[in-house]
Amino acid sequence: MGGSVAHPLIGRYKSKGHTVEKRDRVSEILRKKSVAGDYGNSLEKIYSRLDNLSDLEVIYLVLKDDESVNDIIENQGILEAYSVMFEGAKYIPVALVACIESYFRVQVARIVDSHEFYKNRASQLQVKPDLKTAIDLEVNKLTIGEFISHLVKLNNIDDINKTMTTIMGDDFLKNVSVWREWFDNQVDLFNTSHNEKFGYMLANLKRIFEQRNLICHESYFAPETIEQLMHTKDVVNFIGAANGFIDSHIKNKKAS
Repeated sequence: MGGSVAHPLIGRYKSKGHTVEKRDRVSEILRKKSVAGDYGNSLEKIYSRLDNLSDLEVIYLVLKDDESVNDIIENQGILEAYSVMFEGAKYIPVALVACIESYFRVQVARIVDSHEFYKNRASQLQVKPDLKTAIDLEVNKLTIGEFISHLVKLNNIDDINKTMTTIMGDDFLKNVSVWREWFDNQVDLFNTSHNEKFGYMLANLKRIFEQRNLICHESYFAPETIEQLMHTKDVVNFIGAANGFIDSHIKNKKAS
């Protein structure tokens, strides 16, 4: 009675006379899976959120230039309408990073579980379950791919590239660049090369992760314009090209 109660997802063990919290990875995976669902449902939730973020960007772009909206806000005693909208718009990079990370965790699980080649490649990631975790995975009918996807580093574009390249055995961003070029049906007003477009997209993706970190950890982060927070289109294009490469790679590996 009166003692501390551990979180249900956390086990406890003793280390040098101190009680140390130890994450229960299997329980974390089961909790996430109960919400996200299977591979198809997980991706559908991610795509749906990206659609909402795209619409949200449009709303912010309309509202920031709508004088009648500004008047209504100011009449409520909020004198800095633009600053208030700016604060709300900071949600977008945070949500975009969540979508990117969730997407690649889903794909890592799918890839690793699709062929022994990928399982062998994934062993290089230094993500290894202990005996208890291995038993818990089997008892709960979870796959090694689901376990690996839960633990791999996906904190930025470089992490994503390194993880995916290791698992797939081919330079990930180089191949995504090829697929992005195939999917590019936009007619440019200016003569912009594919390399310039891909470089611009990558720069924006890296900027999203930087913005997320600043927004979450720095109270004074203030980009110059709301537009600088809006890169949903780049994320959608990146994921679309990644889908093409991943699907093709798995198909070819299964056929070999």
